[in-house]
Amino acid sequence: MKKIFFAMATIAAAVVFSLSSTAAASAETLQAAPAPAGVSAASADVDAQQSCRARFADNVSHRASASSGSTSLGVIPANTWVPASCTVDTGDDYTACGQTTFYWLRVYWNGSWGYSVYSCLSNWE
Repeated sequence: MKKIFFAMATIAAAVVFSLSSTAAASAETLQAAPAPAGVSAASADVDAQQSCRARFADNVSHRASASSGSTSLGVIPANTWVPASCTVDTGDDYTACGQTTFYWLRVYWNGSWGYSVYSCLSNWE
């Protein structure tokens, strides 16, 4: 019985590995983003393992904090993949892309970590 379970686990692992290799090969390449300021080397390794990426349907402001009144760090062009947090943050209310919400996504763009509006996301993985 153990041999059967081991064989099934081995096959499942091989399938998962082949699917992840195929997805990685077809995905667009992202420039690695450095860990945000104040993050230790140990937690930076964890962040790197949990990093996600995102792209927005429209051009979106890249802000210093999760507030539409915070300093603008630039504009992320529509359909550009950027390194992103794997979690959503809350901040000030805003209206963008036809929605009003208070969710923001932490993203890396143009050499710095900042925040962009969640409602304009077209893809997040």
